[in-house]
Amino acid sequence: DSFYRFNSSRPSNEFDVLLFTQNWPVSVCLSWEAKHKTSTCNPGANVSSWTIHGIWPTKLGTGGPVFCEKSKPFNPDAIYSIQDQLEKQWSVIEKHENRSMLWKREWEKYGTCAAQIPELSTELTYFLEALDWNSEYNVSTMLEASNIIPGKSYNISTIWSAVKKYTGKNPHLACFNDPVSRSSYLLEVRICFDKSLVLIDCDAKYRDCSLNTSVEYPVLVPHPPPTTTTVHPKQHLLIDLLKFLLLFA
Repeated sequence: DSFYRFNSSRPSNEFDVLLFTQNWPVSVCLSWEAKHKTSTCNPGANVSSWTIHGIWPTKLGTGGPVFCEKSKPFNPDAIYSIQDQLEKQWSVIEKHENRSMLWKREWEKYGTCAAQIPELSTELTYFLEALDWNSEYNVSTMLEASNIIPGKSYNISTIWSAVKKYTGKNPHLACFNDPVSRSSYLLEVRICFDKSLVLIDCDAKYRDCSLNTSVEYPVLVPHPPPTTTTVHPKQHLLIDLLKFLLLFA
């Protein structure tokens, strides 16, 4: 994948393109729970539409830059006016993750680098641009236009072609491969912009996506049925005794 090959000869804060990345919350949940066995996804997260992952400045032939301006720390008050929109379109998927921490990480890691572009020079304009792009280039809309809907499997090239048909430019798709089920899931769709914020072809097509098998576009996160615990009668007596003692504590 040419986006991720390392090249140390470039200045640390220099970049060529912006990757606008959206992810499919159901696949993110599957990926998160597979990597973190004790974690679960936020049950209140928006899982019916593609959500924003970020705007990532990227060097062609490598990755980064990241964390470019320590003098521009995240200020939640700067995006207070658009917080409701962010909660719906740039929502926290992993349970127990604080939404402000999610936005803080994206701004300090990527936004401070994108701030070299005048139109993205402030925290507010960075997040506003992401919201605008999410409305104009929402992946749900792109895929539905080609009759690609959740709950079915597709060849990854079919999904790639659907996004290209809608945008007129080559996208970059990422997948998650479940090591247990050995299924491959559509995880992210990335489209690329130049420094003038003009949509351009991405440099790579796929990341971790199988070209020989179908890719799942899941509609729900499969969870095993909850286990039931049988309480022994003696345990009931102990619980009742504890409750009684607490009344007089």
